[in-house]
Amino acid sequence: MFKKVIVLSALAATVMLAGCAGAIPMESKEVESATKTFQNPPNGMAGLYIYRGSNRFGTLDTPLKISLDTNIIGINLQNVYFYKAISPGPHRVDTQTTIGPADPVTFYAEAGHNYFIKQDTKVTNLYGLAGGTAIKMVDETEGKKGVLECEQAK
Repeated sequence: MFKKVIVLSALAATVMLAGCAGAIPMESKEVESATKTFQNPPNGMAGLYIYRGSNRFGTLDTPLKISLDTNIIGINLQNVYFYKAISPGPHRVDTQTTIGPADPVTFYAEAGHNYFIKQDTKVTNLYGLAGGTAIKMVDETEGKKGVLECEQAK
């Protein structure tokens, strides 16, 4: 009986989250294609890519809130990325789920450079359901590879 409740709960959550995925505004394919060329950011700015690849745990696609310098960028799901042109200087990226926040990533952006932050879910309970989140700065090679596997949100 307990297993049936868990399976039905997971199924209900999947159906609800499927509705969320359609609610995330996505960029046009033209804009996405342009940002995936990884050109230098606009003059005097830095580029920031925040991406979330496939969930390695095979768990539910937990929506994860992303903030840059306390301003919410959006809600991220699997295989989605955000691109923002940012001013040079110190920045902080935060992410969280309903369970709570992850440790933030802080960095100093230099004009003319692109930066890549990877977002992951974490298994946080006995049933293998994702609930927590983690973010980290990654190098350009890993970041480009991850972004190319994703679609761009607005």
